[in-house]
Amino acid sequence: MPGAAQSSRGDAIQARFVDWLSGQETRHSKLVYEADAFDSEWTARCLRQADLVLFVARSREDCGAASSRAAHLSRVGDVSRKPRILVILQDCGGAPPKETRECTLRIPAARHFHVRMDVRRDFARLARFLNDRSVGLALGGGFARGIGHIGVIRAMRELDIPIDMVGGTSMGAIIAGQCALEWDCQRMLEITCRRSAESLERDYTLPVVSFLTGRKISSRVLTSIGENMDIEDTWLPFFCISANLTRGEMKVHSSGNAALSVIASARAPGLFPPVTWDNELLVDGGLVNLVPSDVMREFVGQGTAVSVDVSAPVEYGKVDFGLSFTGWEGLRRRLGLFTRVQRIPGLLDLLMRTLEFGRTPAARLRYLADAYLTLPLGKFRYRDFHHGPEIAEIGYRFAIEYFEKWLASHGRPWERSE
Repeated sequence: MPGAAQSSRGDAIQARFVDWLSGQETRHSKLVYEADAFDSEWTARCLRQADLVLFVARSREDCGAASSRAAHLSRVGDVSRKPRILVILQDCGGAPPKETRECTLRIPAARHFHVRMDVRRDFARLARFLNDRSVGLALGGGFARGIGHIGVIRAMRELDIPIDMVGGTSMGAIIAGQCALEWDCQRMLEITCRRSAESLERDYTLPVVSFLTGRKISSRVLTSIGENMDIEDTWLPFFCISANLTRGEMKVHSSGNAALSVIASARAPGLFPPVTWDNELLVDGGLVNLVPSDVMREFVGQGTAVSVDVSAPVEYGKVDFGLSFTGWEGLRRRLGLFTRVQRIPGLLDLLMRTLEFGRTPAARLRYLADAYLTLPLGKFRYRDFHHGPEIAEIGYRFAIEYFEKWLASHGRPWERSE
């Protein structure tokens, strides 16, 4: 039907063309309409027919021009009430995205994706999202035990389980941020073990607000991620969790400065001072949501949500503090003076463990995850970064065994066609 696409109401061919399009929509579960690059009858029809609208822009394109074009097309097809996705095309072999936040603010969209023209997995990630087949990975907090997440990521990559979206809490936020930047696992392991250990050394201060100044860990995160990178600039959609002391509620960071978001998520109260964000005080997200399965479920929708918990039960032994207890008594028991040597949990050990009470609501919400891994890391303490390679290896071996069984039972739902 030559000329049918640009036909308007009243044209003789219009009715036949509409019937043909209706037949296509009936026969196929999904139909993709590709609009013209300009205002036309066909563009208007595409926007009217669409249930979901994809705006595509090039990374090197002026954001103002792109937003003006998007606004004009929105008026043509009246898509104000339809979900919109922003796809930003990146050059082949290009550097990490920059200044994406400006575009996402000027072109309203429910989600945005970076797609490199020479990277097939970027196109596959977008396709899975459009078909409700995304795979999201939520990583829980646990200080040094969080290094086990690196082993899980390694296992997923080896088993060809895609990671389309990633988020986390505390140490899980740090590892999730590295994953969102597509670091290789060896780089994750080396930098996390070395810099995390360094951040706890020789940073003590007068404990009026906290034991540590937080200067070292902040410097390490800023160096790794970059001071000016926004969450919108990560290759994978990313979020992290912090606890808002001012409001007494959970804060989900899915926009804004990436380094500051990660620092806030891992800011253990008492150990580090709070982070100030919009005149509000933020601390470690483990207080409110240690394993954010619920947030990841919202991200992936009907897709596959994978959660990883590294906060295993801790055995303190038979310790009796009585109704009062002094530091001198604790020191005497530790040294075995006039008694047998006892493992007495210290102030920082107890403080760090209280942060993991966020696992209680997380445990109630674990049903929201399609796969929930609890890594066997109970023998490690919060400062055991020198055991990082061993922790990562345990996470890897556990994940390989878990996912092989899970795949045998569930298959690969992200590859299923409707």
